[in-house]
Amino acid sequence: PGVSEVSALTAWYCKTHALPYIMLAGSDRDFDPDMLVNPEGRNVYHIPYPLLLYSIRSADRHIVQNPAQAELARRYGVSPILIPNPMNLERVYPRVEDARQVLWVGNTEERVKQPGLMLNLIRQMPEYEFGS
Repeated sequence: PGVSEVSALTAWYCKTHALPYIMLAGSDRDFDPDMLVNPEGRNVYHIPYPLLLYSIRSADRHIVQNPAQAELARRYGVSPILIPNPMNLERVYPRVEDARQVLWVGNTEERVKQPGLMLNLIRQMPEYEFGS
């Protein structure tokens, strides 16, 4: 999912082998409007925009997870297929008054997810139980 070096390589492979390439948007950033106004730039992971644009423009079909992504995709001249995320992202859970557990969800990409901040919190808050 998403646009990355891997998706560009996959797009190239599919093109050279006459196979269809379907791009699944992993997040809104996959259709970052900055790529249109600054096509020689790089994303937050320092991947060159031309590589990411190749992933978008080479796809035979584009799948998005929400209406916002569909609108972003249309700015690229793409008519995406909307397949909603199966998770209800707007669900509200009841507050637990004396919760002592913290769950951190993310990868270890420091520039974006900043796991170092979590490590600092763990050191400063020994009364909490942290999990990932």
